[in-house]
Amino acid sequence: MGLGDDLRGIPLVMASRYGTVASNTLHLLKELADGEPLSPTRFSLSVHNAAIGLASQLTKNTAGYTAISAGAHTLQALWTEALARLLDGVDKLIIVYADFRLQDEYSPFNTIAADCCFAAMISLEATESARPSRLGTLMEAGDIEACLAHLQTLAGDLV
Repeated sequence: MGLGDDLRGIPLVMASRYGTVASNTLHLLKELADGEPLSPTRFSLSVHNAAIGLASQLTKNTAGYTAISAGAHTLQALWTEALARLLDGVDKLIIVYADFRLQDEYSPFNTIAADCCFAAMISLEATESARPSRLGTLMEAGDIEACLAHLQTLAGDLV
């Protein structure tokens, strides 16, 4: 995720409006309609928290995770959950946001203008040079495009 090598003790919060509806779930529905046997692997990956569960296994993270979906308010729900966890005493938290446009079969229901995903490690730690979090302000407002632009600017500053 580009957040360091040792993520084992840092809780994760993942948010996605549609999850795997656009891929795994659609494929499973097509298999059912065609009378084909369902893939057990695809079926196990079709639940909303599968991606974050796999991420926690791959990073050997035992700190726990939360998967969120809240329609058009998913980004705000991610920010709300993250702040609540931090204010409840978690030192650091990894947040992951991922949303992709729906495939052709579901395109009439698509409400996402562009595919996007990002991961960030956040904390409430304050330093003398700390400024109000621009990312936090943008996430609270639910402005996905502005969040991505801000994250790209931050990434450019790190290079």
